[in-house]
Amino acid sequence: MTQFNIARYLKQFRLLIFLLAVVGSLGIYTYARYKQTYTATVVIRYTNYGASRGLAPDGKPIDVEEIYSPTVVDAALKELDYDLSIDDVRANCHVEAVIPESDQTLIDALLEKGQESTYQPDTYRVSFQAERENYARDLLDAIIKNYCDFYTEKYVEQPLQENKAVVLADGSYDYVESVNILQSTIEEMMEFLSKKQYSQPRFRSVRTGCSFEDLYEIYSYLFRSEIPSLFSEILNNGASKDIELLKTRLDKDCQSMRMSIDNIQEQLDDLDALMDNLISQSKAITEYNTGEGGASAGSFILNNIDRNGGTKRETEYDVLMKQYIALRQEYEWSRIVLEHTEYLIRMFETERTPNWYGQRSPEHIQQHIDGCVALLNAYYELVAETCEELSSVTSAEYLTMVTTISTRASIGITRYIAVAVVLFLVVGVFGAILLGRGIEILESSIFVDRSVDLPNRMRCDLYIEEHYGKMLPDNYACIVLAIDLAEISREYGRETGDAVLSDFAGILKGFRDLYGFLAYNGGGYFFAFFEDCPRAKLNAIFKGLRLQVSEHNRASIERKIAFSSGTAISTEDQDYRIRHLLRLALQRQKEDSGRMAKKAKAEEPAGTEASGGGAKEEGKADQNGAQSNGVRA
Repeated sequence: MTQFNIARYLKQFRLLIFLLAVVGSLGIYTYARYKQTYTATVVIRYTNYGASRGLAPDGKPIDVEEIYSPTVVDAALKELDYDLSIDDVRANCHVEAVIPESDQTLIDALLEKGQESTYQPDTYRVSFQAERENYARDLLDAIIKNYCDFYTEKYVEQPLQENKAVVLADGSYDYVESVNILQSTIEEMMEFLSKKQYSQPRFRSVRTGCSFEDLYEIYSYLFRSEIPSLFSEILNNGASKDIELLKTRLDKDCQSMRMSIDNIQEQLDDLDALMDNLISQSKAITEYNTGEGGASAGSFILNNIDRNGGTKRETEYDVLMKQYIALRQEYEWSRIVLEHTEYLIRMFETERTPNWYGQRSPEHIQQHIDGCVALLNAYYELVAETCEELSSVTSAEYLTMVTTISTRASIGITRYIAVAVVLFLVVGVFGAILLGRGIEILESSIFVDRSVDLPNRMRCDLYIEEHYGKMLPDNYACIVLAIDLAEISREYGRETGDAVLSDFAGILKGFRDLYGFLAYNGGGYFFAFFEDCPRAKLNAIFKGLRLQVSEHNRASIERKIAFSSGTAISTEDQDYRIRHLLRLALQRQKEDSGRMAKKAKAEEPAGTEASGGGAKEEGKADQNGAQSNGVRA
């Protein structure tokens, strides 16, 4: 069997080892990419008054679940135009408190003593996990941005109401109803802008260039000019899409307002009676405690309450009076609206002639209404953008980002690839060693002649078949070496013949490892095939071979080696077919064997033994016997 040689196995299977490392690493990379997730993280801190006690601006506990509430997540998805499930996004959001190490140590110490900690965190780490890095970062950024707006609108700024003018787009309202909606929309916006103008007198938007005072003046101008103009055109021309249907709707509105007025009147009567009763009871108590009998315990109590409470103390009577005033205002406003609606009904029941305004067609009135709707929509966007900028500015005073958004991969792919390359290289090396050694063991059992530990006739035939039909290169040498086993075994015994064969094979192995393929073909014949072996090189090989045989023969008395040889070289013989070269080598080996036999017979009477140069043979050489070894070519 071939000697165990790791370097030979690695060289033989180096391509397989490389492919295994590449394919294994690609497999690990694909698996890691499939399982890879990215976590985007940001740290936020509540900075409003009371945040250190865990309180929101309204005095209630901070609810961190609002960060990934459906409202916030839905706004973030709409901003990024992502068609995703809100529940799936919320399931991948996580919020945890960030507690300084010193505070955590104190909390742990209190818990060990069985005491409850009163520490309330104001800093939180918000994270979002996704399969793509940019997706995780962008969505978390949108969630935090919309949460800041949500937090500011809920706890700090008054939220902007919806634009009611959009309902006029379908054209289902009559002209006068459309103008009523426009008027209501403008009035509500003016009320909103008036409060903003009072709370933010110095704010001016960088994006729109408007202050809340500017926006208020715009809506005020619309209210003073466009609304009266529209009413004049409609009423002076009696314009209506369906006058009977309009009067029916106005009659229903009047009935609803009359019922509302009656209901408010009943509440006012009840409050009035309650306040009268409270006044009479308070007067009786006051007269009792401040009577002519002098100061009493009751007067002392009343005076003490008056001194502690002062004039700003709110009594039950004050609460009732505020309710009465609010209901009275609602009552008077409802009467005004009712009178206005009744006036509209009378106007549409009366026939009129066009005044100085001139005749206005329904198309002209509708175009005028549509123009006002378009203006209100544009101005609403202007207000919304201004409020959004104010919300961003104001939110910084109540909520800050301690860190920027960072992303972290769950799997270090580079590290995994490095480990995979090393692992599969190691596996490949051990696999190559096991495979190489296994092949050698298999070949040893099938293709190795155990007596000489060289490739056998079957392996030699395979080698010839591999090169059959191919053109051999220049200086390709075929060598045939033979020893007369039959003669040696007949004269000295079979054991001596086997020993001589084994010794000769041991000498040839050294040349095999250096120059090429060597096989034992049986019957004492050895075939060798050497590539790139010109005549000079071949002579040097034979010279070395004869020297080693001579040294062996001098050291061994009973096991002397005598061999015959034949060679053929492709370039010299002008034949590049392996079978032809092998036949030439066999022919020349037979001729050499015949010469050795003749020489041995000539020297036999002298009783001397031929030993020169390894070409002389020990004992008698039978040429016919040498040719009947079953050699296959």
